[in-house]
Amino acid sequence: METAHQSNNPSLPLDRFGVRPTRYSSGNFELQLRCQVRFLRAVRNELKSKQGLPWKQRLEAWKHGFSCAAWHLYQLDKNDPRQYLNDISSRLKTYRINGFFNPVIDNKLVFSRLAAVHGIPHPSVISNIVKGRLYVEGAAPGTALPELLERSLEKFPQQVFRPNWSGGGQGIFFLEQNQGGLKLNEAEVTLTEASQLLSGLDRYIATAFVDQADYANQIFAGSANTLRVLTLWDYEKDEPFVAALSHRFGTLRSAPLDNWHGGQGGICASVDPHSAKLGKGAITTEKRELQWSARHPDSGSSIEGVVIPHLADVLMGIVDAASHFPFCPLIGWDVVVTEKSFTVLEANPMPAFNVWQVHQPLFTDERNRRFFKHWNLAPDEV
Repeated sequence: METAHQSNNPSLPLDRFGVRPTRYSSGNFELQLRCQVRFLRAVRNELKSKQGLPWKQRLEAWKHGFSCAAWHLYQLDKNDPRQYLNDISSRLKTYRINGFFNPVIDNKLVFSRLAAVHGIPHPSVISNIVKGRLYVEGAAPGTALPELLERSLEKFPQQVFRPNWSGGGQGIFFLEQNQGGLKLNEAEVTLTEASQLLSGLDRYIATAFVDQADYANQIFAGSANTLRVLTLWDYEKDEPFVAALSHRFGTLRSAPLDNWHGGQGGICASVDPHSAKLGKGAITTEKRELQWSARHPDSGSSIEGVVIPHLADVLMGIVDAASHFPFCPLIGWDVVVTEKSFTVLEANPMPAFNVWQVHQPLFTDERNRRFFKHWNLAPDEV
């Protein structure tokens, strides 16, 4: 059974100093149950999958631990499956890596507080919604929701609302106040209508909108286009490192989000960390077919060859951010590159690895393989 990293330094027994021993459960059983739930959800999704594969290939995919979608996405009829983190391992075991800290990082409100404490660039938290009530810091108790919303829009005319727990862009919407009035996801809305919408929500967070750098706007201005960074922990050096990079861009089909997985319309490009150049973009169609393009399908702007400004500084900043979370040795970061710096939109303790592995398998990098081998998730050799 996989175990967390243990220090090589010998330790003294606590009872020598009169400290009562810890007799609480290690939590292994609870973690195993959560892993099983994730696995059962994956099985359910596989049975509902629209990805058509001949039965011979389907059985071959399952034999190697991959879903039909992953088998097709990674072109495993041509590539070596041993070089990839497979779906069964990901679902059954990766939750144990961060353990009970998964919900801490995954909670958008909690993570925003942690980011603020550690000085990690992060959008300002404007308000929280709990059981239909809007809570704005500094507002007088009992203030009506429409008035609270109106005041917050005066200070933050562009706001992003998202559930405290969510994934895949679920539940996210944008509210913007300008001279033309109030808009929700580009649709005109009155203050009363927006207030009625918010009053039906629970466990939501509102943050300030982030202006992305020009290169991202030129490729597609209809979404916040995120750099996806995977950090892992090097147990030999006792420090985090950047394990994989990619960059998502929205399209007319995915806007106002840049969602790529599951055929939701976005485009996902590779990133060379040394030259800071984007590679070709991968697109999954509604029929889950994989296509490649050097240009954005809607704007026509070049993707391949575009240089991400100050990428080296961005990656140094992300590694520094990851160093504050040694209890979470695996984190996927959603990053918006700005003109002079970067902003972390959120951190994902259980990221979808296909956003990186569609471009390059994780285990071709020896540091990555050592990390996952530490958790019994990678073969001895590839």
